[in-house]
Amino acid sequence: MKRAHVNDFLARMRRRLAEIAFLKNRDGVTAVEFAMVGIPFLGLLCAIFQTGMIYFESAILQEGTQIASRAILTKSAASGMTYGTFINTYVCPSVGVLLNCGSLQADIQSSSTWANAATLDTGNFYNNANNTSTTVINMPQAGNIAVLRVMYPMSQMAAIIGGTALRGAGFGDVTAGETSLNGQLVTMLVGVYAFRVEP
Repeated sequence: MKRAHVNDFLARMRRRLAEIAFLKNRDGVTAVEFAMVGIPFLGLLCAIFQTGMIYFESAILQEGTQIASRAILTKSAASGMTYGTFINTYVCPSVGVLLNCGSLQADIQSSSTWANAATLDTGNFYNNANNTSTTVINMPQAGNIAVLRVMYPMSQMAAIIGGTALRGAGFGDVTAGETSLNGQLVTMLVGVYAFRVEP
């Protein structure tokens, strides 16, 4: 009977020693810690690069808009030109390396005074039939204030990481009243340039 107790006691001691040895074992700890810290770190690193890319695309689009506006400013854009031709001729050469030119949308409006230019239509480009790629541009007259806007849709992930989400807006929102591309909410990069057309 005593022998059974001794064997039981020894078995419990062996189990306890095995548990202590397991808890003291440091093999594989580095791999586990790396998995716990590495995955969020890599996600953060990707988010930083994506955010930087969004701001770079925005700067390229703004510069392309400014370059394209010179064609209207100097009246070198031909009368009767369509929005599609305008984008391919004046916008794409400066932004086409980074942005998909097929997704660009442009809008040109004009006003006789700066005060009226502030109230120009800001409706949804993609739902506005007045500025499709085949629509002929109503070129601004000499001396008028012209406003050129070029828009480029971003992916939803890009919008979440570096777009409107960072400014507290709802995902997919551009501004109030601008909502969708083919029924889906989109966030867009916008290049805007306002100027007085040369006489």
